[in-house]
Amino acid sequence: MCTCYIVHSYGLHNDLTLSWAALYTGDFEAALWHAEAPERWRCKRSFFDWLLVFMDGMVAIPWHVLIRFGRWHDILARPLPKDTGRFRVSTATAHYAKGIAFAVLGNIEEVCT
Repeated sequence: MCTCYIVHSYGLHNDLTLSWAALYTGDFEAALWHAEAPERWRCKRSFFDWLLVFMDGMVAIPWHVLIRFGRWHDILARPLPKDTGRFRVSTATAHYAKGIAFAVLGNIEEVCT
C-alpha cells in the first residue's frame, strides 16, 4: 500500500475527529475549519480526487456543522457539490441541510421545490 495513502487518510480522519469534538464543545470556527479539510486537501493534491469518492461522508461534514450551529443563511448560500454523481452522500446531505434551513426560515414553498 502506498505510504502517502496511509499518512494522508489518517490526517483526514484526524480532521474529522477534531471537527466532531469542536461540534460537541460549541466551537463553530474550529468545527468548520476541520470539517472543510478534505476540500482543502483535494485542491492541493490531485491524488485525493479518487480517494474522496470513498470518503464522501467526510466531505458532507461541513453541512452538519452549519446545521448544528443554526447557520441557515450560510447553508442557503453554500453551493451544492459540483459532481453530484460521485458525491452522493454530500449531495443528499446538502439537500437535507437546505430543506431544514428553508423550513426554519419559514420558506415552506421552497422546501417542496
